[in-house]
Amino acid sequence: MKRTLLYISCLAGILSLASCSEKFDVAAPYKSVTVVTAFLDLSDTAQYIRIEKGFLDNDKSALDMAKIADSSYYSDLDVKIKEMIPQNPNPVNVYTLPLVDMDKEGYPKADGAFFTSPNMAYKFKQPLVAAHRYRLVITNNKTGEVDSAETAIIDTAYQNFSVTEFMFPQAKTISIAHKNPNNKFSLSGNVTPQGDSTQAPAGIAVLEGVLDFYYRDSFANTGTTVSHVIEWSNPPADISFHSTSFEYKIQNTAFYDFFQANIPASDDIRNRFRIIDSFQVHLYAGSYDYYIYKQVTGAQTSSLTGGEIKPLYSNIRGGTVLGLYSTRVNKLGTGFKLEISPTIDSLRADPRTYPINFTRP
Repeated sequence: MKRTLLYISCLAGILSLASCSEKFDVAAPYKSVTVVTAFLDLSDTAQYIRIEKGFLDNDKSALDMAKIADSSYYSDLDVKIKEMIPQNPNPVNVYTLPLVDMDKEGYPKADGAFFTSPNMAYKFKQPLVAAHRYRLVITNNKTGEVDSAETAIIDTAYQNFSVTEFMFPQAKTISIAHKNPNNKFSLSGNVTPQGDSTQAPAGIAVLEGVLDFYYRDSFANTGTTVSHVIEWSNPPADISFHSTSFEYKIQNTAFYDFFQANIPASDDIRNRFRIIDSFQVHLYAGSYDYYIYKQVTGAQTSSLTGGEIKPLYSNIRGGTVLGLYSTRVNKLGTGFKLEISPTIDSLRADPRTYPINFTRP
């Protein structure tokens, strides 16, 4: 579950705030803003909901305040998830979420402008039901203020979300050779299209990919190798949805640009060679709420798997609150390989990748 969390960049959102439903005066007296981020994922064994505070204060630096842990968490919240059946106003289950230390859960917070410790979130462990909806209710016991949001769940069943190329070994050897410059690495499959957002299960409105490449440094003088992995998060792709299917395509030439930017040139072309062993693909599907978030914010750098979300769009109802409470799911395809010839020959010849010194395995 390395990629299950979306850590919030409260500061960026607060300083450039343009919420669909709320506007704040940055010159107003000190005021806290609740910021919520969570994606419920049927393929995960635990869900984490991050609830933090952003600040507006005309007399203090927001950067300085962001570094103080006491300024970024509420001391007395009651956080519940109500499990709902569509068309039924009464929950079938109500769960109170404990506050947990994310460092102990295995998700340390990345270094940056914000404090890194403590690193807290609310944890939900109950198995998700694709046909149900999940209502988040946040009560501030000090102020009495209540914020809430609700989401359906994207299903992982074959007919709801499947990737054809993940299931057939013969589709896992790809060519990015120069002889096919206009070809694309292509994935296709089934989806449940986005429908009425008040119904369950949730439909799919957006796709994003993450490719992990495994390669080795091979040293001719010693016969030894050193293994590496590099991640290509949300590569540029042409994505199209049809009635109940999708196509996801990455231009061949984009691979050359990625390798050039992420694999250092060989410091000894007679001795140090690079061998690409294989790569795997995570294909993430997001709901309509996330699609609207991307459209409203123009979020080119944020993603379903990214480290920051700017809360410029909010689907949370309540007082002074922003955030995104939605659903996503991913499918994993392993064992993809690059065609040995002529793809490796093309990588060796291309001026972008020639200095890397690729060789055949």
